[in-house]
Amino acid sequence: MTLDSLYLATWFQRTTLHLTEMYHFFDHDFLYLKLPKEDLEASFKKLSVKSAEFFELNDFDVVKTEFENGLTFTATDDGVMMLRAPVGEDLKKARKYLETFYYEKLGASLSYLFSRGAPLPKQLSTLKEVYPILLVVRDATDDDITRLFAEFDEAYDSFVSSPHFQIFFSDTIHIVRVLKNGKRVDEILDDLLRNVVFLREFERQLHMYLNLHRTMWDQTSKIRESNTLRYRDFPALRKKIMDALKTLSFVKARLSQMEDINVARRLLVGDDVKEELTALGLFRFDSVSADQRYIVDLWEMTIDYVKRTLDLLESLFQENTQRELNTLKFFTLIAAITSFFGMNIAFPWDASWPVLFPSSFAVVGLVASTCFLFYFVLKGLIYNRYFVIQEERIEEKKSSHPTSPEKTKK
Repeated sequence: MTLDSLYLATWFQRTTLHLTEMYHFFDHDFLYLKLPKEDLEASFKKLSVKSAEFFELNDFDVVKTEFENGLTFTATDDGVMMLRAPVGEDLKKARKYLETFYYEKLGASLSYLFSRGAPLPKQLSTLKEVYPILLVVRDATDDDITRLFAEFDEAYDSFVSSPHFQIFFSDTIHIVRVLKNGKRVDEILDDLLRNVVFLREFERQLHMYLNLHRTMWDQTSKIRESNTLRYRDFPALRKKIMDALKTLSFVKARLSQMEDINVARRLLVGDDVKEELTALGLFRFDSVSADQRYIVDLWEMTIDYVKRTLDLLESLFQENTQRELNTLKFFTLIAAITSFFGMNIAFPWDASWPVLFPSSFAVVGLVASTCFLFYFVLKGLIYNRYFVIQEERIEEKKSSHPTSPEKTKK
């Protein structure tokens, strides 16, 4: 058995613009990058870059970077990134070295490089985003595969086969067994792995957005289905909903990008790679596209549900604001009464002060105490007022969805 290569690989939505930025960084050309030069220099020195190339491969723009330690990094214009290391004789040592280099150097540098703008790329340095690891082996027996998984304290739960490859799947490692060595296999291996990574990560992101939809729907339902809500809680609830809408808008844009990238990659898959993916049962571009459209529909329903909840809170807020205005009118009346009393109160410079000052203090104290007491009672009533939450208050009871719309999936 020959241990060929070990890969850390992932996919994020990227474009040729991002790839160009990446290439300029690895090529030590910082004029193109709008980040502090000293920080870029510090990140670049950690990597010990040997060479950087920008070229076209099967209609994809690709950046390939080699490091002094023997590791190789490639990235395509649609965001598939792979860090490759030769294994040698010690698999665990190679794995640890690969993970350490990625987490402490390469991943951290890429995270900083894309630290502005939408937040998703900031997660690039997180190791959990690039699991499972890919291990390529040649001339391996079934017992060899079992032993390799045992070294990772795992066992594979499924596998797929073609005349040239077998891929075994587990939580933290996928083992790619090359069944037939040859020039054709060597030429398509990396491209095959890129497509496997792309489809794996595409489905993983859809699962992540599906779970996020469930969480946000449940959180919003807790507000909508509450028997009562206190007015004093409205600012916190409104902020929570506005944050949710921000996340919803971000994910909606990501889902739209995923559709475009999936269509483009499907069209650009080479015939040899397409043949292997089909034989492996992994040519799933149409399937993940259908899943993506379903998630988009769920997301639209979630956005509408959250917006209607915000409208409900706004209507209740306006109603309570009107009550506060009515309270101010009442205070105006109190002020008028106080003025009336004021005209009959003696002051120290009045001749009647020695006789009337006890009653003057008593009247002023009584009026002031009454006003303060009235103010705090009303404030307590307004801010601790409980609103009865009913869907029909905004005439949407018939159109509301008390549970997640996932159940409507055809």
